[in-house]
Amino acid sequence: INPSYIASISSINNSYQPFIMSKRKIKVYTKTGDKGQSSLYNLERRPKDDPIFEALGDTDELNAAIGIAREYCLQANNGL
Repeated sequence: INPSYIASISSINNSYQPFIMSKRKIKVYTKTGDKGQSSLYNLERRPKDDPIFEALGDTDELNAAIGIAREYCLQANNGL
């Protein structure tokens, strides 16, 4: 999945249509400062270039793609 194009499902007239989200950046302020590190869900701090963050992002994208595929299958009523 190309990160610039996030396909989503929108129900319009009982049909599913993908749409493109804007490329506008959203700012998040955590007030922890940027020292080149980020924290995991267990609050462990790791360097931002740690492979775990890429793996988490890839897993998130895969989960989104599976959800979209599932909705298409449900809409098609093809038994998948």
